Amino acid sequence: MSTKLTNKIASIMIFFAILLIMTGLYMNFSTSDVLDPIRDVDKANDNPGEVTITTNDGKPPATNSNDTNTNTNNGSSDTPITNDNTGNNTSSGTDLNPSTSNGNTNTGSNTNSSNNNTGNNSGSNTTPSTPIPDPTPTPEPTPDSTPVVDPLTNYRKQIEDTYGIKVLYGSETNGYVVGSLGTTAITDTNVMKSTLEQLNTALSMYPNGFFREFSKQNMSLNVYLIKNYSAENVTGVTDFAPRRTIISIATDFPFDESFHHEMLHYIEHYIESAGGRFTAWNSFNPLDFTYGVENSSYSYSKTGTPGSYFVNNYAQTSANEDRASTFEYMTASVKYSCYDSNDYPIWKKSNYLSTMIETYFTTVSSSVVDYWERYIY
Repeated sequence: MSTKLTNKIASIMIFFAILLIMTGLYMNFSTSDVLDPIRDVDKANDNPGEVTITTNDGKPPATNSNDTNTNTNNGSSDTPITNDNTGNNTSSGTDLNPSTSNGNTNTGSNTNSSNNNTGNNSGSNTTPSTPIPDPTPTPEPTPDSTPVVDPLTNYRKQIEDTYGIKVLYGSETNGYVVGSLGTTAITDTNVMKSTLEQLNTALSMYPNGFFREFSKQNMSLNVYLIKNYSAENVTGVTDFAPRRTIISIATDFPFDESFHHEMLHYIEHYIESAGGRFTAWNSFNPLDFTYGVENSSYSYSKTGTPGSYFVNNYAQTSANEDRASTFEYMTASVKYSCYDSNDYPIWKKSNYLSTMIETYFTTVSSSVVDYWERYIY
Protein backbone atom coordinates (compact mmCIF):
# COMPACT_ATOMS: atom_id res chain seq x y z
CA MET A 1 0.00 0.00 0.00
CA SER A 2 1.34 3.50 -0.86
CA THR A 3 2.14 6.13 1.70
CA LYS A 4 -0.44 8.43 0.19
CA LEU A 5 -3.27 5.97 0.66
CA THR A 6 -2.27 5.20 4.22
CA ASN A 7 -2.35 8.84 5.23
CA LYS A 8 -5.76 9.26 3.70
CA ILE A 9 -7.27 6.37 5.73
CA ALA A 10 -5.73 7.68 8.95
CA SER A 11 -7.20 11.10 8.33
CA ILE A 12 -10.68 9.57 7.92
CA MET A 13 -10.35 7.61 11.15
CA ILE A 14 -9.19 10.69 13.09
CA PHE A 15 -12.18 12.55 11.72
CA PHE A 16 -14.65 9.96 12.93
CA ALA A 17 -12.95 9.84 16.33
CA ILE A 18 -13.23 13.60 16.75
CA LEU A 19 -16.89 13.39 15.64
CA LEU A 20 -17.71 10.76 18.27
CA ILE A 21 -15.99 12.80 21.03
CA MET A 22 -17.91 15.90 20.09
CA THR A 23 -21.22 14.03 20.02
CA GLY A 24 -20.62 12.60 23.53
CA LEU A 25 -19.79 16.00 24.94
CA TYR A 26 -22.95 17.41 23.47
CA MET A 27 -25.19 14.73 24.97
CA ASN A 28 -23.63 15.12 28.41
CA PHE A 29 -24.52 18.77 28.65
CA SER A 30 -27.85 18.74 26.89
CA THR A 31 -29.84 15.91 28.68
CA SER A 32 -31.26 15.88 32.23
CA ASP A 33 -32.55 12.25 32.16
CA VAL A 34 -29.31 10.66 33.22
CA LEU A 35 -29.26 10.07 37.01
CA ASP A 36 -26.30 10.05 39.33
CA PRO A 37 -26.21 6.47 40.65
CA ILE A 38 -25.07 7.69 44.06
CA ARG A 39 -26.83 10.95 44.74
CA ASP A 40 -30.22 10.06 43.29
CA VAL A 41 -30.81 6.64 44.90
CA ASP A 42 -30.97 7.80 48.55
CA LYS A 43 -33.38 10.73 48.53
CA ALA A 44 -35.36 11.96 51.55
CA ASN A 45 -39.04 12.69 51.23
CA ASP A 46 -40.17 16.15 52.18
CA ASN A 47 -42.93 14.58 54.25
CA PRO A 48 -41.44 14.02 57.71
CA GLY A 49 -44.07 11.26 58.42
CA GLU A 50 -42.70 8.97 55.79
CA VAL A 51 -39.10 7.83 55.65
CA THR A 52 -37.59 5.73 52.97
CA ILE A 53 -34.30 4.29 54.07
CA THR A 54 -31.96 2.12 52.18
CA THR A 55 -29.61 0.08 54.31
CA ASN A 56 -26.67 -2.05 53.34
CA ASP A 57 -25.78 -3.70 56.64
CA GLY A 58 -28.82 -5.92 57.06
CA LYS A 59 -29.85 -4.11 60.20
CA PRO A 60 -33.26 -2.53 60.64
CA PRO A 61 -33.36 1.18 60.06
CA ALA A 62 -34.39 3.49 62.82
CA THR A 63 -37.82 5.02 62.47
CA ASN A 64 -38.50 8.66 62.76
CA SER A 65 -39.97 10.13 65.89
CA ASN A 66 -43.45 10.32 64.42
CA ASP A 67 -43.67 6.59 63.75
CA THR A 68 -45.03 4.68 66.72
CA ASN A 69 -44.42 1.31 65.07
CA THR A 70 -41.23 -0.66 65.51
CA ASN A 71 -40.15 -2.20 62.24
CA THR A 72 -37.55 -4.92 61.94
CA ASN A 73 -36.16 -5.45 58.43
CA ASN A 74 -34.09 -8.56 57.92
CA GLY A 75 -33.42 -7.87 54.24
CA SER A 76 -30.29 -6.42 52.53
CA SER A 77 -29.04 -2.86 53.01
CA ASP A 78 -30.49 -1.81 49.68
CA THR A 79 -34.06 -2.71 50.63
CA PRO A 80 -36.02 0.50 51.09
CA ILE A 81 -38.71 0.81 53.77
CA THR A 82 -41.47 3.29 53.26
CA ASN A 83 -43.56 4.49 56.17
CA ASP A 84 -46.68 6.42 55.19
CA ASN A 85 -47.52 7.25 58.86
CA THR A 86 -50.71 5.19 58.64
CA GLY A 87 -49.29 2.16 60.35
CA ASN A 88 -49.02 0.29 57.00
CA ASN A 89 -45.46 -0.69 56.12
CA THR A 90 -44.23 -1.90 52.76
CA SER A 91 -41.19 -4.10 52.84
CA SER A 92 -39.72 -7.05 51.02
CA GLY A 93 -38.14 -8.31 54.24
CA THR A 94 -39.59 -9.55 57.50
CA ASP A 95 -41.62 -7.12 59.58
CA LEU A 96 -42.29 -7.95 63.22
CA ASN A 97 -44.81 -5.40 64.37
CA PRO A 98 -47.20 -5.67 67.31
CA SER A 99 -50.51 -4.08 66.44
CA THR A 100 -53.84 -3.32 68.05
CA SER A 101 -55.86 -3.60 64.87
CA ASN A 102 -56.98 -7.18 65.51
CA GLY A 103 -56.18 -10.17 67.61
CA ASN A 104 -54.68 -12.34 64.89
CA THR A 105 -51.14 -13.62 64.42
CA ASN A 106 -50.40 -13.51 60.71
CA THR A 107 -47.47 -15.10 58.90
CA GLY A 108 -46.43 -12.64 56.19
CA SER A 109 -44.10 -9.79 55.30
CA ASN A 110 -45.78 -7.19 57.49
CA THR A 111 -46.51 -6.84 61.18
CA ASN A 112 -48.77 -4.03 62.32
CA SER A 113 -49.51 -2.99 65.87
CA SER A 114 -51.81 -5.95 66.55
CA ASN A 115 -50.18 -8.60 64.34
CA ASN A 116 -47.08 -10.67 64.80
CA ASN A 117 -46.01 -11.57 61.25
CA THR A 118 -43.05 -13.84 60.58
CA GLY A 119 -41.67 -14.73 57.16
CA ASN A 120 -43.75 -14.81 54.02
CA ASN A 121 -47.51 -14.51 54.23
CA SER A 122 -48.96 -17.99 53.94
CA GLY A 123 -52.55 -16.78 54.23
CA SER A 124 -53.20 -18.83 57.34
CA ASN A 125 -54.54 -17.27 60.49
CA THR A 126 -54.30 -18.67 63.99
CA THR A 127 -56.73 -17.02 66.34
CA PRO A 128 -55.68 -17.28 69.97
CA SER A 129 -58.82 -17.72 72.02
CA THR A 130 -59.32 -17.17 75.66
CA PRO A 131 -61.07 -20.27 76.96
CA ILE A 132 -64.63 -19.40 77.79
CA PRO A 133 -65.73 -21.47 80.74
CA ASP A 134 -68.90 -23.42 80.21
CA PRO A 135 -71.74 -21.76 82.01
CA THR A 136 -72.61 -23.55 85.17
CA PRO A 137 -75.45 -25.82 84.13
CA THR A 138 -78.65 -25.44 86.00
CA PRO A 139 -78.89 -28.57 88.09
CA GLU A 140 -81.84 -30.71 87.17
CA PRO A 141 -84.25 -31.32 90.01
CA THR A 142 -83.53 -34.55 91.75
CA PRO A 143 -86.52 -36.79 91.27
CA ASP A 144 -88.22 -37.84 94.43
CA SER A 145 -87.32 -41.46 94.88
CA THR A 146 -90.34 -41.97 97.10
CA PRO A 147 -92.98 -43.74 95.02
CA VAL A 148 -96.29 -41.98 94.75
CA VAL A 149 -98.85 -44.25 96.37
CA ASP A 150 -102.59 -43.79 96.03
CA PRO A 151 -103.91 -43.36 99.61
CA LEU A 152 -106.74 -45.79 98.84
CA THR A 153 -104.30 -48.35 97.46
CA ASN A 154 -102.21 -48.04 100.60
CA TYR A 155 -105.29 -48.40 102.80
CA ARG A 156 -106.47 -51.40 100.80
CA LYS A 157 -103.06 -53.04 101.25
CA GLN A 158 -103.27 -52.58 105.00
CA ILE A 159 -106.62 -54.39 104.99
CA GLU A 160 -105.25 -57.20 102.86
CA ASP A 161 -102.16 -57.63 105.03
CA THR A 162 -104.15 -57.57 108.25
CA TYR A 163 -106.77 -60.16 107.29
CA GLY A 164 -105.01 -62.22 104.65
CA ILE A 165 -107.56 -61.50 101.91
CA LYS A 166 -107.60 -59.75 98.52
CA VAL A 167 -109.71 -56.67 97.83
CA LEU A 168 -110.60 -55.36 94.38
CA TYR A 169 -112.56 -52.24 93.47
CA GLY A 170 -112.95 -49.64 90.75
CA SER A 171 -111.61 -50.58 87.31
CA GLU A 172 -110.16 -53.77 88.78
CA THR A 173 -113.65 -55.29 88.71
CA ASN A 174 -114.44 -54.26 85.11
CA GLY A 175 -116.01 -57.10 83.19
CA TYR A 176 -116.68 -59.26 86.24
CA VAL A 177 -119.59 -61.59 85.59
CA VAL A 178 -120.87 -63.98 88.20
CA GLY A 179 -123.43 -66.55 87.14
CA SER A 180 -125.68 -64.71 84.72
CA LEU A 181 -125.15 -61.35 86.42
CA GLY A 182 -123.08 -58.56 85.01
CA THR A 183 -121.59 -55.94 87.33
CA THR A 184 -120.98 -52.20 87.32
CA ALA A 185 -117.72 -50.91 88.76
CA ILE A 186 -117.45 -48.10 91.31
CA THR A 187 -116.15 -44.91 89.71
CA ASP A 188 -116.67 -42.43 92.55
CA THR A 189 -113.51 -42.12 94.65
CA ASN A 190 -115.49 -41.07 97.70
CA VAL A 191 -117.60 -44.22 97.46
CA MET A 192 -114.44 -46.31 97.14
CA LYS A 193 -113.01 -44.74 100.28
CA SER A 194 -116.23 -45.10 102.26
CA THR A 195 -116.68 -48.72 101.18
CA LEU A 196 -113.12 -49.65 102.15
CA GLU A 197 -113.70 -48.12 105.57
CA GLN A 198 -116.91 -50.08 105.99
CA LEU A 199 -115.19 -53.27 104.88
CA ASN A 200 -112.38 -52.76 107.36
CA THR A 201 -114.87 -52.20 110.16
CA ALA A 202 -116.86 -55.30 109.25
CA LEU A 203 -113.76 -57.50 109.05
CA SER A 204 -112.61 -56.27 112.46
CA MET A 205 -115.72 -57.83 114.02
CA TYR A 206 -114.23 -61.29 113.54
CA PRO A 207 -111.53 -62.83 115.76
CA ASN A 208 -107.86 -62.32 114.95
CA GLY A 209 -106.70 -64.86 112.38
CA PHE A 210 -110.24 -65.90 111.57
CA PHE A 211 -109.96 -65.33 107.80
CA ARG A 212 -106.60 -67.05 107.55
CA GLU A 213 -108.21 -70.28 108.78
CA PHE A 214 -110.04 -70.63 105.47
CA SER A 215 -106.76 -71.45 103.76
CA LYS A 216 -106.97 -74.86 105.44
CA GLN A 217 -109.71 -75.70 102.94
CA ASN A 218 -108.10 -73.77 100.04
CA MET A 219 -110.77 -71.11 100.38
CA SER A 220 -108.77 -67.86 100.27
CA LEU A 221 -111.10 -64.88 100.15
CA ASN A 222 -111.34 -62.23 97.45
CA VAL A 223 -113.72 -59.33 98.08
CA TYR A 224 -115.02 -57.45 95.04
CA LEU A 225 -116.53 -54.07 95.82
CA ILE A 226 -118.87 -53.06 93.00
CA LYS A 227 -121.61 -50.51 92.45
CA ASN A 228 -124.41 -52.90 91.47
CA TYR A 229 -125.41 -55.96 89.47
CA SER A 230 -127.34 -56.23 86.24
CA ALA A 231 -130.26 -57.40 88.39
CA GLU A 232 -131.14 -54.34 90.41
CA ASN A 233 -132.35 -56.19 93.49
CA VAL A 234 -129.17 -58.23 94.07
CA THR A 235 -127.10 -56.99 97.01
CA GLY A 236 -124.26 -59.51 97.10
CA VAL A 237 -122.97 -62.80 95.68
CA THR A 238 -120.64 -65.46 97.03
CA ASP A 239 -118.84 -67.29 94.24
CA PHE A 240 -117.13 -70.54 95.28
CA ALA A 241 -114.35 -71.74 93.04
CA PRO A 242 -111.41 -74.09 93.50
CA ARG A 243 -108.85 -72.59 95.90
CA ARG A 244 -110.61 -69.26 96.31
CA THR A 245 -113.96 -67.66 97.08
CA ILE A 246 -115.17 -64.33 95.68
CA ILE A 247 -117.61 -62.31 97.71
CA SER A 248 -118.93 -59.37 95.70
CA ILE A 249 -120.91 -56.63 97.41
CA ALA A 250 -123.14 -54.04 95.70
CA THR A 251 -122.43 -50.75 97.43
CA ASP A 252 -125.77 -49.31 96.29
CA PHE A 253 -127.23 -51.18 99.29
CA PRO A 254 -126.43 -51.08 103.03
CA PHE A 255 -122.97 -52.59 103.31
CA ASP A 256 -122.97 -54.35 106.68
CA GLU A 257 -126.12 -56.40 106.12
CA SER A 258 -124.91 -57.58 102.72
CA PHE A 259 -121.38 -58.37 103.85
CA HIS A 260 -122.27 -60.38 106.95
CA HIS A 261 -124.97 -62.25 105.01
CA GLU A 262 -122.40 -63.35 102.41
CA MET A 263 -119.91 -64.10 105.18
CA LEU A 264 -122.22 -66.74 106.62
CA HIS A 265 -122.38 -68.44 103.23
CA TYR A 266 -118.59 -68.43 103.26
CA ILE A 267 -118.45 -69.77 106.83
CA GLU A 268 -121.03 -72.46 106.11
CA HIS A 269 -119.14 -73.66 103.06
CA TYR A 270 -115.97 -73.91 105.11
CA ILE A 271 -117.76 -75.91 107.84
CA GLU A 272 -119.25 -78.31 105.33
CA SER A 273 -115.86 -78.66 103.58
CA ALA A 274 -114.47 -79.64 106.99
CA GLY A 275 -117.18 -82.30 107.39
CA GLY A 276 -119.77 -80.34 109.37
CA ARG A 277 -123.51 -80.70 108.77
CA PHE A 278 -126.43 -78.61 110.01
CA THR A 279 -128.59 -81.65 110.63
CA ALA A 280 -130.62 -80.13 113.49
CA TRP A 281 -131.59 -77.00 111.63
CA ASN A 282 -135.05 -78.02 110.46
CA SER A 283 -136.06 -78.76 114.05
CA PHE A 284 -136.40 -75.01 114.63
CA ASN A 285 -139.01 -74.60 111.88
CA PRO A 286 -142.79 -75.26 111.93
CA LEU A 287 -143.66 -78.89 111.30
CA ASP A 288 -145.68 -78.03 108.19
CA PHE A 289 -143.05 -75.71 106.67
CA THR A 290 -141.25 -76.35 103.41
CA TYR A 291 -138.49 -74.09 102.08
CA GLY A 292 -139.46 -72.31 98.92
CA VAL A 293 -143.00 -71.64 100.03
CA GLU A 294 -143.24 -68.23 101.69
CA ASN A 295 -145.58 -67.57 104.58
CA SER A 296 -145.42 -63.97 105.81
CA SER A 297 -147.06 -64.91 109.11
CA TYR A 298 -143.87 -66.76 109.97
CA SER A 299 -141.62 -63.74 109.33
CA TYR A 300 -140.45 -61.41 112.11
CA SER A 301 -139.93 -58.51 109.66
CA LYS A 302 -143.62 -58.80 108.68
CA THR A 303 -145.28 -59.41 112.00
CA GLY A 304 -142.82 -58.10 114.59
CA THR A 305 -143.70 -61.13 116.68
CA PRO A 306 -140.71 -62.11 118.87
CA GLY A 307 -141.57 -65.78 118.54
CA SER A 308 -141.44 -65.77 114.73
CA TYR A 309 -139.63 -68.63 112.98
CA PHE A 310 -137.86 -66.59 110.35
CA VAL A 311 -136.34 -63.15 110.36
CA ASN A 312 -137.90 -62.30 106.96
CA ASN A 313 -139.54 -63.86 103.92
CA TYR A 314 -136.23 -64.28 102.10
CA ALA A 315 -135.07 -66.62 104.86
CA GLN A 316 -137.85 -69.02 103.75
CA THR A 317 -136.37 -69.59 100.28
CA SER A 318 -133.75 -72.16 101.42
CA ALA A 319 -131.97 -73.42 104.52
CA ASN A 320 -128.76 -71.70 103.38
CA GLU A 321 -130.53 -68.36 103.02
CA ASP A 322 -132.27 -68.89 106.33
CA ARG A 323 -128.94 -69.26 108.10
CA ALA A 324 -127.38 -66.29 106.28
CA SER A 325 -130.41 -64.07 106.97
CA THR A 326 -130.38 -65.07 110.62
CA PHE A 327 -126.67 -64.15 110.80
CA GLU A 328 -127.63 -60.68 109.52
CA TYR A 329 -129.74 -60.20 112.64
CA MET A 330 -127.01 -61.61 114.85
CA THR A 331 -124.55 -58.98 113.50
CA ALA A 332 -127.07 -56.12 113.30
CA SER A 333 -126.28 -52.81 114.97
CA VAL A 334 -129.41 -53.11 117.13
CA LYS A 335 -130.90 -55.97 119.14
CA TYR A 336 -134.29 -57.16 118.00
CA SER A 337 -136.97 -58.49 120.35
CA CYS A 338 -136.69 -61.95 118.80
CA TYR A 339 -133.56 -62.27 121.01
CA ASP A 340 -135.30 -61.44 124.22
CA SER A 341 -135.83 -65.07 125.15
CA ASN A 342 -133.91 -68.28 124.58
CA ASP A 343 -137.23 -69.94 123.89
CA TYR A 344 -137.74 -68.05 120.65
CA PRO A 345 -137.00 -69.96 117.42
CA ILE A 346 -134.75 -67.23 116.00
CA TRP A 347 -132.70 -67.21 119.26
CA LYS A 348 -132.36 -71.03 119.02
CA LYS A 349 -131.23 -70.84 115.39
CA SER A 350 -128.67 -68.16 116.32
CA ASN A 351 -127.32 -70.21 119.19
CA TYR A 352 -126.98 -73.24 116.95
CA LEU A 353 -125.00 -71.23 114.39
CA SER A 354 -122.66 -69.96 117.10
CA THR A 355 -122.01 -73.50 118.32
CA MET A 356 -121.16 -74.73 114.81
CA ILE A 357 -118.73 -71.84 114.26
CA GLU A 358 -117.04 -72.48 117.59
CA THR A 359 -116.72 -76.13 116.71
CA TYR A 360 -114.95 -75.69 113.37
CA PHE A 361 -112.86 -72.54 113.87
CA THR A 362 -109.91 -72.65 116.24
CA THR A 363 -109.81 -68.84 116.44
CA VAL A 364 -113.29 -68.84 117.99
CA SER A 365 -113.45 -69.72 121.69
CA SER A 366 -116.46 -70.61 123.81
CA SER A 367 -114.95 -68.50 126.58
CA VAL A 368 -115.20 -65.34 124.49
CA VAL A 369 -118.42 -63.64 123.43
CA ASP A 370 -117.82 -62.83 119.79
CA TYR A 371 -119.50 -60.03 117.92
CA TRP A 372 -122.28 -62.23 116.48
CA GLU A 373 -122.97 -63.74 119.93
CA ARG A 374 -123.61 -60.59 121.93
CA TYR A 375 -127.43 -60.83 121.57
CA ILE A 376 -127.68 -64.48 122.63
CA TYR A 377 -125.20 -64.58 125.54
